[in-house]
Amino acid sequence: MTRDVLTMGEASPLDDVIRIMESRHVGRVPVVEGRRLVGIVSRSDLARALGALLDRSAGPDKDDAIRECILAEMARHRWAPGQNVGVAVGEGVVELTGMIFDERLRGAMRVIAEAVPGVRAVRDGLDLVDPNLIGVYGV
Repeated sequence: MTRDVLTMGEASPLDDVIRIMESRHVGRVPVVEGRRLVGIVSRSDLARALGALLDRSAGPDKDDAIRECILAEMARHRWAPGQNVGVAVGEGVVELTGMIFDERLRGAMRVIAEAVPGVRAVRDGLDLVDPNLIGVYGV
């Protein structure tokens, strides 16, 4: 447990919160009023706020930016299905299509997509294929 807890006030600037999270490698910062805890700001709160800003600034490039973020995150992981999965984005809705060979990849792909700011929904069009049957039945 941490003895020297870093806190912020209700009126603390957002860049201070981000700086604290980055420098201390923490995912949450307590918000206090005087000595009383009034809330906690988390990284997911910041991501949602950024997503809301992206929603307000919607334009033709927004969907492309979301798609590029998802593809970049997939490329960072050796376990990701790569070219077997297609990613299309329209009005903030991500459509995943293609083949996966392990059911766990379905959830992982959904997590990757949902973590991108501006994503409103994820549609799963992934097909689970038994890798042992590839070539046997024309798959």
